[in-house]
This record gives sequence, structure tokens and C-alpha cells, in this order.
Amino acid sequence: MNRKQLIVLPVLLGSLAGGCGGGGGGSGGDTGGGPGQPDSPSISAVNSTDANFSASATPRMNERAYYQVTGSHLPATLALAVADCAGMKAISTSSTEARFQCMPSNTEGTKSITVQDSAGGTTLYSASIPVLASL
Repeated sequence: MNRKQLIVLPVLLGSLAGGCGGGGGGSGGDTGGGPGQPDSPSISAVNSTDANFSASATPRMNERAYYQVTGSHLPATLALAVADCAGMKAISTSSTEARFQCMPSNTEGTKSITVQDSAGGTTLYSASIPVLASL
């Protein structure tokens, strides 16, 4: 073999080995900006729950409402805003779940929900949820 063939052979073998089996890149894994960069936060769901955060519940006017935000790499500066829900308060926050409570106002209907990283003002999630009349 000549020198040129010796250089190409390891590159070719490395390329073939990289494509067989094993890890490899792709989406859904590391969402950060590369080595040394933090992973980007991702919100998978925002659910209205009961006070124990163990069952789904529909918020009602003038009754304390509880919200569970789930995802990955959630920042400590996560903020939830629900239209017409006064006194929004974070109960707990981890890298995979945040819990909030607030008091829906006197109007029923569909309310917008926004989850933001309050440190950077970045909107991570937006949707809407119904608020029903009190029983």
C-alpha cells in the first residue's frame, strides 16, 4: 500500500464504524449548544390538577387552581401565566416539573396559558385552558 491508501483506510473504517449500531447524534437527545453549553428547556405538558397534583382537575372561578408543568431541563426561573388567574405562585420547581397555584377570577371561559423562562423572557409554551363557573 502506498501512503495515500494508508490515510484513507482509517478514515473509511472510522466512517463505517460510526454508522453501525451505537449512539450517534440525532434529534431528541442533547438540545444544548454543544460541549459546555446548557441544554435548552423543553415543556412537554401543562396540566390543571387537584391540590395533591395527583389527578386532573378543571379550574373553577374563585376556587384555588393548581397547575403542573412537566418537561426537561426546566430552569429555576420558570414562570407560568394564566389569564385572569390572580396571585400566581410557584410551589416547587425541579429540572423536570414545576408546580403552581393561583385563583381564577370571576369570569368563566377559555384562558390563555404561557410558560416563560423569566430570566431571558423566552416563551417556552403557550396554550389555553377552560375555566368553569363555581359549583
